Amino acid sequence: MNKSAYILCLEDQADLLDDLLLELRDHGYRAEGCRDGLTALVLLGESRFDLMICDIQLPGLGGIELLNRIRKEKRRYSEIPAILLSAYGDRDFQRAGHEQGVKAYFVKPVDYRELLVAVGGILNAAEEEL
Repeated sequence: MNKSAYILCLEDQADLLDDLLLELRDHGYRAEGCRDGLTALVLLGESRFDLMICDIQLPGLGGIELLNRIRKEKRRYSEIPAILLSAYGDRDFQRAGHEQGVKAYFVKPVDYRELLVAVGGILNAAEEEL
C-alpha cells in the first residue's frame, strides 16, 4: 500500500473534514482538504494528488459537477481516482458517480475502517496500472 500517497478531501462540514483528514494522516497518508469544488480545482492545478475523496453536496460546484468538469478538461488530473461521500443513498447519485469513473461510494456516517480499505485498494490498483 502506498502510504506516501497524497489525497485531496472535499467536505463542506468542517468537523467532518477535520475527522477525515485526521483518519488519513493517522494512517500515514498525506492529506489536504477544502470545503468547496472551486477551491478543489485550484488545488488540483497546483499539486499532484493520487486520490480525491469528495462529498456530493458542496457549495458552488458539487461533487458530481466537479468530477464531470475535471474529466472533460483533459489535464494531468483528469483521471484522478475518486471516492464519493453522501448523506443520501440515492441511486441516481451513485449512477452519476460511476459514469464519472468513481471507484467507491460511501453513505454518511462513514465507517472509516471501510473507507481506509477502499483507499488502500484504489491506490494499489492505480499503482499496478503504472
